[in-house]
Order: sequence, then structure tokens, then C-alpha cells
Amino acid sequence: MLCSECWKYIWNQNGTLKEVRPPGGGDFAFDALFTYDALGRRLSKDAIGVTCWLWNGNVPLHEWTPSQRRNGQGEIEEYQKDLRTWLFEEESFVPLALFQDGKAYSIVTDHLGTPVEAYNEQGEEVWYRRLDMNGKVIEERSMLYTSYNDYVKIPFLFQGQYYDDEIKLAYNRFRYYSPEIGRYISEDPIRFASGTLSLFSYVEDPNVWIDILGLSCSYDAKKLRKNMLASGEIEPDYKNAAHHIVKSNDPKTQGLREHFENYGININDADNGVFLPSSLKVKTENNLTAISHSKIHTNDYVKKVNDRLINLHSESEIRTELRNIKTEILHGTF
Repeated sequence: MLCSECWKYIWNQNGTLKEVRPPGGGDFAFDALFTYDALGRRLSKDAIGVTCWLWNGNVPLHEWTPSQRRNGQGEIEEYQKDLRTWLFEEESFVPLALFQDGKAYSIVTDHLGTPVEAYNEQGEEVWYRRLDMNGKVIEERSMLYTSYNDYVKIPFLFQGQYYDDEIKLAYNRFRYYSPEIGRYISEDPIRFASGTLSLFSYVEDPNVWIDILGLSCSYDAKKLRKNMLASGEIEPDYKNAAHHIVKSNDPKTQGLREHFENYGININDADNGVFLPSSLKVKTENNLTAISHSKIHTNDYVKKVNDRLINLHSESEIRTELRNIKTEILHGTF
């Protein structure tokens, strides 16, 4: 392949994507430039136009195009153009609504929390999209000419992913994901500590799993499931996920993982696992009390688990409390 046909990716020293240059561009041509805050959250994208973001934790709250205008005194001032505000499910990465131009739009998602439709305040469908199993767009429509002249485009793919049309990649918090190939374009930040040699892979089964931060745990989940079955746990007959009570790769649970190691407890031990319905739809269809796997990954959940375990100082105490937490999760009382 000729170099003129290649995309060029330039990275910051901390592993964040700094610049993307398109095929055929010269050394000073660029398709997109990105900036990030100290937590690695993307603050701006300069691609044809500039887009800026303000964050609420790990999800975007506002996005806008910065612009300039003259005020009443003839002075040039900065202002926010094309402001859009996103509303997500509480402690979740599932988008619920969009507010723009003084109007509200409801977002409909599938069982994984992936947006599929959007409706205006009059109940009219203003946006529709279907993806393949890797997240590549099969069909998308924005209803520009409705009776209320709405134009809406929802940029989110799988939970935690914001799709950039300009570079055909989805920003997935710590990495960028390519729906064309179903893989990340950079290696897992924790590298071989993830337990897999496939450092660029997405989740094992995108029909069930999601990777909200770009820190895939599918290898650990497979190992956890094997250990749970070997310990005598019975796998439910509905579509399920092997859930880590203490998450296997979230930076926020690093302290607990080290705490486990101090007492000889592996993150993939059966005591740290629970079989959960893979989605809210599966939970509802089977009349289950257990929290669905697609809804459990919240900051509040991580904090509660940490508070229950971090001050226990023996293997038996930790394992007993893990079993207590498992029971509460299954009963929907955690």
C-alpha cells in the first residue's frame, strides 16, 4: 500500500491520540486535532470546525462550537454556538435525551444501551440508526424536513463511545475504536496485565458485552465464568454475563485488587463473581430481581463495594463479605 493511501496517527506521550492525518495529505495537513484534560477526557476536536466538551464524570454534559461576535460596544467576545446538552441515565453511560436550540429530544436505546432512535417533543421520529455487530453503521437517517424542522444526529455507538465522522473512529475514553474492523487502534493501556495477548481487541461478544472505558475485561470474564462453574455454581438458563463484583480493570478498583492480592484472593476467583442477566430486557422477560449487567457499572456501585471490603483484613472476612454482596445483587437489594 502506498503511503498516500494511509491514515497517519500521532500520539501524545501519555498514549492519547493527538492528531489524525488523512490519506494524501501533506506533512502539515490534518483531519483532526484533539486536546484532553488531566483525566484523559477529550476537551476539543478541531476537524473542519472546532467542537468543545464539558464533562460530568465520565460522560459528556455539554458540547458546542466556539465562535466570536461583536457586542454592543463593538468589542469582540467569545460565545458558544450550537450548544448541545446530553442527559444520561444516572450513574450510567446510557444516553436518555438531547437538548438543543431550546428543544428536547428523547433517545431510545437497545438492550445494550446503544442509541437506535430519537423523537422530538411532538413524538415524531427525527433520527434512526442501525449498526452491525461491530458498531459499523448499516443505515442512518436524520429527518431534516419534518413539520418542526428538526435536525438531530446522535453520535454515540456502544456505551461509552462517541463516533467521529471525520476520522471514522469512536472515542472510547482511554482509546479509539474502529467499527470498520471491530478493534481498537491502540493497545490496552494495562497491556499484558489484562491477561490476554490480544491487546487491540474489543469485547469477546459485542451482543452481550460492552467496554465503557476502552479497558476491555472480556478475558477476565471468560476466566471468571470458568472458575465459577468449576466451583459448582449453576449457570442460569437465560442470557447472562459473568460479573466481577470487584471490577477487573477499572482504575477506580486498583486499590481493592491490590488489597485482594495481599490476602491471596485472585480477581477471577469464583467468590468475586455473580451470574447476571445480560440486559434489562433479559431481566424483565425472566421476571428477575437481580441487577442487570448493563446497569450495574456505576460509580455508586464501585464506591459501595469498596466501602464494604477495603477495611476487612483477613481472607475469610473478605470472601464472606463477597458472598453477602453477591446475594444482595441477586436479590436486587445492593
